[in-house]
Amino acid sequence: MYLRVNVLAQGEDPKPLKVRQFQLINCWSEDRSFPEDEEVLLTLMELVTRWQQQSGVAPVTIHCTNGVERSALFAIASYLMDMLKAEQVVDVYLASRFITSKCPLALPLLEQSPTGAVPVPL
Repeated sequence: MYLRVNVLAQGEDPKPLKVRQFQLINCWSEDRSFPEDEEVLLTLMELVTRWQQQSGVAPVTIHCTNGVERSALFAIASYLMDMLKAEQVVDVYLASRFITSKCPLALPLLEQSPTGAVPVPL
């Protein structure tokens, strides 16, 4: 995992924007919906949560190399962790529906899955 810190400023802006980029490298093979080691995803979620708390709940933008699925996995897993902390209950269906309402391509359709199985986060 790599961490990059970029500072963005416009002109003589006294409050530049600090952007942290957490990047997972060589954690996913092309044919998997999950990282090789699931602990990597949990570590990433912990680092992002810690960064949000330190920065005053700054927005988080997620992107991945294949377009949608891996970003969606992170978003759904994060949503589930927040749900677990707040309500001590996890509803995978609700989390998946919430994320796919924001991004309809977040989870592949059954016909698109090479194994015929729908990927389920966590």
